[in-house]
Amino acid sequence: LALEDFFIWYEQLYKLKHKEEFRRPNYQITYAYSIEDYNTSSNVVNIDFSLFQRWTDENTLHPDLIIVRTDYFGAEKNYFKVSCTTPIKYKITADDKPILEFFLKNIYEKPSFREGQFPIISNVLNREDTIGLLPTGGGKSMCYQLPCLLQPSVSFVVCPIKSLMYDQQLNMKTSYVTNTNSITSDLSAQERAKIQNEFAQGKYLFIWISPERFQIKRFRDYIANIYSNLSISYAVIDEVHCMSEWGHDFRTSYLNLTRTIQRYCPSSKFIGLTATASVNVLKDIKIEFS
Repeated sequence: LALEDFFIWYEQLYKLKHKEEFRRPNYQITYAYSIEDYNTSSNVVNIDFSLFQRWTDENTLHPDLIIVRTDYFGAEKNYFKVSCTTPIKYKITADDKPILEFFLKNIYEKPSFREGQFPIISNVLNREDTIGLLPTGGGKSMCYQLPCLLQPSVSFVVCPIKSLMYDQQLNMKTSYVTNTNSITSDLSAQERAKIQNEFAQGKYLFIWISPERFQIKRFRDYIANIYSNLSISYAVIDEVHCMSEWGHDFRTSYLNLTRTIQRYCPSSKFIGLTATASVNVLKDIKIEFS
């Protein structure tokens, strides 16, 4: 069942990236019921499933085994880490829409894209700087969340309102995507430092942060350090109309934000999202995005 489930997901990823069907390898499963029964030949993978036993240091005695055990419930240690490499330029076309809807259904339990979502997500996955303009309730957060999940890298979301951060994080948890976090003024300095350190270790797929943090030199240096050790795929700017002096909610903390991000994360791509932008506001944002 585990192999079948793996192939179902991998086939979709392979088709999305390579535009061709994935040919499954031939394999055979042989059951062994003791250490003595394991096959030690070079073309065999030995996996010890003993889900009713707790984890010990037995892996040091059997280095050729992949050992699977039940985790200790209640333990706070998080073993998750994003496997980072160069972000993928998917070259999405209209033919790929059913594949992306597979992920939409299986991660978010949504049957299809809302109007406007697919072209935005396509542009983002094609590694183009993107401005997404959708009405309130049109599913703007999906336009960055799904692409972030489909990239082998970390990302960050600049958001000016704490309640929006909490709401979007809760929505991700509802979809069982728990390896995200936010840094807000509600946290103590020690809590903020802990989350920043964990993000630098690849513990989170993405974090939500306020634009004001980029005005702090120590934080800019911290982002530069992450960029040098992990790949940062997307710099998401939510409520991007705040960037424009023509906008109804202009925030001075958005001034020079894109130039700062470009300086410290030069290969990351921008995703700007808003529900309200006049012609003048869009013109301003395009200039800021170069």
